[in-house]
Amino acid sequence: MLVFVPIWVLGFGSLTGWLASTKGRSAFNWAILGAIFGVFALIAVGLAPATAAPRTLDPFQVANTRPCPFCAEPIRRTAQLCRFCGRSVLAFPDDNQPHPCWCNRVIGEHDIRDHP
Repeated sequence: MLVFVPIWVLGFGSLTGWLASTKGRSAFNWAILGAIFGVFALIAVGLAPATAAPRTLDPFQVANTRPCPFCAEPIRRTAQLCRFCGRSVLAFPDDNQPHPCWCNRVIGEHDIRDHP
C-alpha cells in the first residue's frame, strides 16, 4: 500500500502536468494539483479549454504600421488620424519618396528658403 502512494503522486502529477502544458497552461501548477487530487485534476485539465496562443506578430515591427506619437497605439504608416485617440498625426511618406526633413532643403551650403 505504501508503494502505491508514490506511484499515484508521480503518475497523476506528471500526466496532469504534461496534459496541461499541451494546452498552454502551467505544467508545474497542474502537476501539483494532479499529485494532490489525482484523477479529478486529470479530468479537470482534460476538460479545460486550451489557452489562446500568444501573438507572435508585433504590430510595431510590421512595415505598414507605426506607433501613434500621442497614445503609442499601432496605426497605419500613412494614417493622418489616429483611430484610437482621434488626434491628427503627420503621415509618413512612402519609402520611395524623400524624407521631408530640413536636410532635403539644403543645396550645398545654402538653404532653399534663402532663395526666391
